[in-house]
Amino acid sequence: MTPEFGFFVPADAHSGGSSALPHAKVPFGFQAVIGGAIMRCWPRRGRGLPGVVRRSLRSEDGKGESAMARVAFVVGDYPSEERTRREKVALSYATAEVEVGIVSAPVTPYFHGMTQAEITMVSPSLIQAFREAEAQGYDAAVPLGFLDLGVDGGRSAVDIPILAPFETALHVAALMGDRFGCIAYNEIHFPVLQGLARRYGMEHKIVGWAGSGFDLPDIAANHDAMVENFVASARKLIDQDGADVIIPTGITQCPVHIDPKWLMKELGVPVSEGIGAPIRIAAVFADLGLHQSRRRWLKSRSFEG
Repeated sequence: MTPEFGFFVPADAHSGGSSALPHAKVPFGFQAVIGGAIMRCWPRRGRGLPGVVRRSLRSEDGKGESAMARVAFVVGDYPSEERTRREKVALSYATAEVEVGIVSAPVTPYFHGMTQAEITMVSPSLIQAFREAEAQGYDAAVPLGFLDLGVDGGRSAVDIPILAPFETALHVAALMGDRFGCIAYNEIHFPVLQGLARRYGMEHKIVGWAGSGFDLPDIAANHDAMVENFVASARKLIDQDGADVIIPTGITQCPVHIDPKWLMKELGVPVSEGIGAPIRIAAVFADLGLHQSRRRWLKSRSFEG
């Protein structure tokens, strides 16, 4: 049988929802038909030559083809340029295996003086955003930020897995080291973050906390100083406290303003950040058919009917 070769465009079978929502996909691929089976190759992002990133073996009638995992990244309200920064970073973690889309929530962390009151008050809006992501056909969802907003309630409201950025970053760090150094925006955020780490059973692995010296709304205008402070704080946690993994407990520091790959080279230790890690792991959960345990998070009846 003579092999057949050619290019193809992946069918957008999941184009439901608002067409205005940004998403990232690989636009074309190369396929070979050999002996009635189809082998497909997608190009790797950022490279000119195709690599076998996602394999799809199926019969010519289309049965048995695996689907791309779709992960919703839930973003709140920010000034236009700042929101675009976060969306671009989230969408950059799309691959041939993983589609990343943006779902909006009418909440914002972009102000000074956030307290537990504001953190608690936003949960209904985040839960609704998770429900919207599920309704649009996403396979998993990740909220923006290390406060893990709305995650507990969301896990009871929807069936798709909800990955909490801080919780995920802690578990990723535990796979790469034993002693974590956490860097927040400034010291006023320590109590909330420490409470979350305690709840997740990970506080004993954190050897030190530091701040980069700028609150969230001030970082863009003080980018260079923030980066300098962050790197200096990280080196102190490594050299003096023995940290072997750094966790930026504020996504605006890293990966929004600091490239985690650059930071790892600069520091010489792994960096566990809160956008790429939860997005990619959420896709793994979806691919494996995993979701939150109903023994732990009972399914809410509030949204039935």
